[in-house]
Amino acid sequence: PIHDDILDGDIYGVRRQIFVCKHSNFDINEMISADGEDCLELALTNDCDPDLVTALLTAGCVPNHIYENGNTALHIAVINNIDRESIRQLMLRIDLDLLLQTNDAGYTALHLAVRHNQYHVAETILDCIDERQLEGGAVYRRATETTDSKLTPEKAFAKYYERACDRLETTKDVLKNRRLKLDILNTAELMAGNTPLFFAVEQGQ
Repeated sequence: PIHDDILDGDIYGVRRQIFVCKHSNFDINEMISADGEDCLELALTNDCDPDLVTALLTAGCVPNHIYENGNTALHIAVINNIDRESIRQLMLRIDLDLLLQTNDAGYTALHLAVRHNQYHVAETILDCIDERQLEGGAVYRRATETTDSKLTPEKAFAKYYERACDRLETTKDVLKNRRLKLDILNTAELMAGNTPLFFAVEQGQ
């Protein structure tokens, strides 16, 4: 029944099912749909409300599974262009090393976000890495700012990086030795060896 509630976007029904699972000592990760999808995968694939995604994650849905075609939960979230708050909730819980994971097509989740012009999603991913690794939270947070409506998404994204570069001198102390984030930014897709930034620059021209 929980799968029907997820598909219907029934947050109250999902919460009732979570309550039953908890008090029955049943692992919510073992609740698989007829099509072989776990609860989190089903919610991400159908771009469910962020409150529903958060409820599943809070209930113990593990976001670190590798799904069909080598996709992580974050790949699935980006592919389905889900709400950014759901992305954020996922990013606050996922094993950050999985951001280095390329799927069978050779792309990381960050590659996919930039290639599909989901620039705010890309920034949310990067901001959440900072939020988890730095005591002061994200260094740059354009994803929560009001964007100039006259700018194209590509140009707004370029300004995000321009401001980031301008602030390097004042933020270098907190950004140094950030090997994981550096590796995520520099991970090459398997087909042509391009980084996410390559796609951002290419599409902004």
